[in-house]
Amino acid sequence: MRALLFSPGMLACSAFRLAQLWEKRHPVLVSCIRRLAFALTGAEINVSSKIGPRLRLAHTMGTVIGAGVVVGAEGTIYQGVTLGAARMGAGLAETESYPVIGDRVTIYAGAMVLGNLRVGDDAVIGANAVVLRDVPAGHRAVGVPARTEPRRDFVTTENGT
Repeated sequence: MRALLFSPGMLACSAFRLAQLWEKRHPVLVSCIRRLAFALTGAEINVSSKIGPRLRLAHTMGTVIGAGVVVGAEGTIYQGVTLGAARMGAGLAETESYPVIGDRVTIYAGAMVLGNLRVGDDAVIGANAVVLRDVPAGHRAVGVPARTEPRRDFVTTENGT
């Protein structure tokens, strides 16, 4: 229990949720929370991102989650992962340049998921993959640039379960 409560991943997610609560009323305090969480955990999670329940940051060092990123429930993210924009510029809405990650997605070490794309539920992103296109549900993405293929260990039925 103690290991879970004081793990860097739990600390990073807790600091993110605390900063979200106070974002509008106490911006200076939010900035302090973010800097302290980064110093303690090595994870940079922008307060404007949306993170679903039970996200597991297995190893936090070098993890970056950008401003408009949406991460679903029950996912796992390993160290050195970058979820962010492929390009920035005038005229781009915040949600137009960031990825949307589905539920139960596993993203392995060093992977980059960049740009306005969707990663479907139950997908797997391989280590050091650079994902620049959508990944369908139940698929895995590997390589640079990432190519997708169906997961052999993932079975779906006709009703989608």
